[in-house]
Amino acid sequence: IKDALRHSKLGKNAPPPVRVLEDMETIEFLWTGEKSIGKQVYKVIKQIAGKRNKALQKKLGYLNKLLKIELCPPTLDEVRKSLWSFRMILISIETKSAILKSALTTASDLIALYCHTQMFFKFESYSSFDSPRLELNLCDMAGITADHINSLEDEFQLGNVKFNVSSKTGTESKVVYATRTYTAVDVTGFLLNWIQPLTPKVSKEDISSVYGCAFLPAVVPAIEYSTLPEGARRDSKRSAFVSQLQRNSSQPWSLEVKKYIPQSDTEFESIVLGSPMLDQILSNDSTTMKQLVRCIANPIKHSESCLPSVHWVQCDRRKCLKWRKLPGFVDLDSLPDKFYCELNVWDHKRASCNVEAEVYPEEYEIQGGSVPDSEIVVGKRLDVYNPSDTIWYKGKVIAVDSDRIKIHFLGWKSSYDTWIERNTRFIAEAGTHCEV
Repeated sequence: IKDALRHSKLGKNAPPPVRVLEDMETIEFLWTGEKSIGKQVYKVIKQIAGKRNKALQKKLGYLNKLLKIELCPPTLDEVRKSLWSFRMILISIETKSAILKSALTTASDLIALYCHTQMFFKFESYSSFDSPRLELNLCDMAGITADHINSLEDEFQLGNVKFNVSSKTGTESKVVYATRTYTAVDVTGFLLNWIQPLTPKVSKEDISSVYGCAFLPAVVPAIEYSTLPEGARRDSKRSAFVSQLQRNSSQPWSLEVKKYIPQSDTEFESIVLGSPMLDQILSNDSTTMKQLVRCIANPIKHSESCLPSVHWVQCDRRKCLKWRKLPGFVDLDSLPDKFYCELNVWDHKRASCNVEAEVYPEEYEIQGGSVPDSEIVVGKRLDVYNPSDTIWYKGKVIAVDSDRIKIHFLGWKSSYDTWIERNTRFIAEAGTHCEV
């Protein structure tokens, strides 16, 4: 193969067998693409769930709406936050169906793996090429008789090897010229040392040798398998999966783990490499793996009642500034930096700046202090109420105009700075609610 590479158009400078995915490719792979991880999980869970109770359909509706939110601009951090919010919704689904529960557990585990993977790779696409022609003198080969030679056709092919039979000039003996065609898979396998030079063919066993540590499972086959009879007794099999992660092992998944999430017959060229284990090897940093183990070993089994009932988010459009109510499971960090009413996909009736703001229920009533308008100037310290988490924070006025003020929360990044109305109940004199 090395000799063939030197004689091929690839030359000596053949590209590396794998390449790192660009950010936009990773974003498409995880979230925005038609066959993204998020969309695949949604489709297979929806298919398994069927038309069950209204509460479940409501949660599936939330998943669908989350997938349709356009991230502007889409960044890897935003995509991972959205995928994590997706996982939280899956965990919050309560069902008595053992099959659906098994599918949801597998789906949440897979999303955790993909969310904690920093780099993804794809196999480089090589051109196929023919090797240099090799001359075989059949008369010198043991067991080959003249009858064998005479019975050969002038041209024939066995697998990827083409043979040409001809008489050698000046002699009666016949020789065979053999040329092998090397495919892109052959070259990749050789350069990655997954195959032996004498048997240049990539097999399913070669790919299995790096399953789990170098590439993660295809989500649809893995989730579908969890619903089959052979996927039963999931708890004991999942324990093997958790144990392997806890060992911080960079080894391929054991047979026990493969019984929990088996490898599917994925085409070699379509495999996307990458895993938290591979990241750990490349970076020599186990921080992400430790985070993964914590969320896998102790998944947050939310029910609707123990989630925050609602979040309140303010529209950033200057002429609106209305507060909108979002479901409690929504991860506020996954929302765009600038939130507008039309992004409230969870409540289409109020997804417009033209619709009146909702009235706060009694439990959201707060006692804001009276701050004279004349005293609201740049640099003034205030106590500022955040209805998203119902907490008072220390703030400072950093800009003012005719009908609103801009607040910087002390100790927080400037990305959290927000505009609020002047005559709001959400501000009070410094020291009213927070220690000075």
